Amino acid sequence: MLPSRFALVAATVLLRFLSSGETMVCRLPMNAAVVRQNQALAIGHATTLTKRGQEPLTYYGGAAPLWYGTVQIGTPPQSFRLFFDTSSSDLLIPSYKCNSLTCRGKKRLDYRASADATAKTTNKTVYTYFVDGSQATGTLLQDTVTAAGLTVTQQDVVALDSLPSAIGGRITDGMGLAFRALSAAYSYSFPFTAYHQGAQPIFGLSLSRLPGRSELVVGGWNRARAVGSPDYYAVGYSPNSQFLDYIQTPQGVPTLGGQPALYDRVPMIFDSTTPTIIAPPAYAAEFWSYVPNAQAINSTYWSYDCASPPAVGLAFTRAASKVYPIAAQDFNLGTLPGNSSRCIGALLGQNLGVGNAFIVGDVFFKSSYFILDFKQNRIGVAPQRGF
Repeated sequence: MLPSRFALVAATVLLRFLSSGETMVCRLPMNAAVVRQNQALAIGHATTLTKRGQEPLTYYGGAAPLWYGTVQIGTPPQSFRLFFDTSSSDLLIPSYKCNSLTCRGKKRLDYRASADATAKTTNKTVYTYFVDGSQATGTLLQDTVTAAGLTVTQQDVVALDSLPSAIGGRITDGMGLAFRALSAAYSYSFPFTAYHQGAQPIFGLSLSRLPGRSELVVGGWNRARAVGSPDYYAVGYSPNSQFLDYIQTPQGVPTLGGQPALYDRVPMIFDSTTPTIIAPPAYAAEFWSYVPNAQAINSTYWSYDCASPPAVGLAFTRAASKVYPIAAQDFNLGTLPGNSSRCIGALLGQNLGVGNAFIVGDVFFKSSYFILDFKQNRIGVAPQRGF
């Protein structure tokens, strides 16, 4: 069993999508307690990698859109469709031992010696807790993993023996991309393992609603997807933590018409599996107070006049000198039932246990190319070409 300080990870927040009656799932890892970070990674049989690889991502739309790619685990390789999550760090795969209803219909990892020659099991059980009170448990193992054209050895994998109903029906399972301190198993995520085995310490992510334009690059980034050179921002620390955990900027602000729409500057956590922007309720209310004719639907959602959509953007410095616009069609979650003149905005108010931080989801990623340089601990952002 893992020490309790490693036990907290993924929180699943269920949000009701008012215009369709469907459910959006926001998967956000909870901050781990103080842990040691960036110790030397012990690689028993490290291989020399190609320094860069690419993985095309397929867009799955709906109320909770995801982009997934193919990841292979084990020897011989077992293929899985996974989403790539900038706000978590673990590689979570259902295990062959999982026979619950939530695992049925999912592909499961068979890491028995007869099926997987490179899997090495440990005696560690990983506990994943969710905000609805449910829990998933899994076995920590190490295996050969191929993603984005790169193959690493002894990558930590959490083979889930149980799945709560809240996530069991999702289209894909996930590979985290964030820092080690977020991991329930205190594991390096795949880009970090690849770096320790010869790849460059960087990844680039492009998410688009258009087919053939989404991809993950590990060991570099794709200049053809960005307009101009990226601007870089230091990765921020969570309150009371001396270790990097979330991929976040420390001083961000939402904007309207290119001007700050919040008095304070707040941390912004990038989450590629959340459809919207989620703010603490007081900050969400302050933002919407600047939007002409905005109306609160409830404590979470606001609507605006569809004929006059707000020009929303994000900035990541105190001066807000560089603004990254969010496309109007992405900020619009649909119209109010029975009132087609009122559109639901994609900036929501909800407390997610991350202090005063905003959660920056896919409405941002669809317009901006995203880079993490984890050797220099900086985030690169550029307008995305042809999004």
